[in-house]
Amino acid sequence: TEYDIDSWEELGERKITIDPEEPWCIKGHLDWINIGITRIPESFGDLKIDGDVLLDRNDLISLPVSFGDLEVTGDLHLNNNRFHFLPQNFYRISVGGTLMLTGNDLKNISNESSTKDTDLSKMKVPRRFPNVKGEVRVTA
Repeated sequence: TEYDIDSWEELGERKITIDPEEPWCIKGHLDWINIGITRIPESFGDLKIDGDVLLDRNDLISLPVSFGDLEVTGDLHLNNNRFHFLPQNFYRISVGGTLMLTGNDLKNISNESSTKDTDLSKMKVPRRFPNVKGEVRVTA
């Protein structure tokens, strides 16, 4: 189904396409860099995003528990936010490109298969994210 957005004059003639069989799939590039996001809704993890997701330089302190269920076909950038921890199931996240977590104050990543948190300085990051196809960058 196609919906015209011509009532939003600033978007002009653009259209969005919603697949009735996959209404949770966003097709395109989400560039939400430095726009002051402080919270992401729990339902965000239910999405499949066919493109990149750029959430750099916002004021995010935490991510919803569902974030580990997110599917991104491109890159996922979460650089320069204020994370100390990631959700317990974050290691399950599916990223077709690069996962970037640099510039945060990450201490631990919880893993539901373990009873204790994992110290980032001792872990082998790429093994930690088996569903990430590209590079994984995690630095303070």
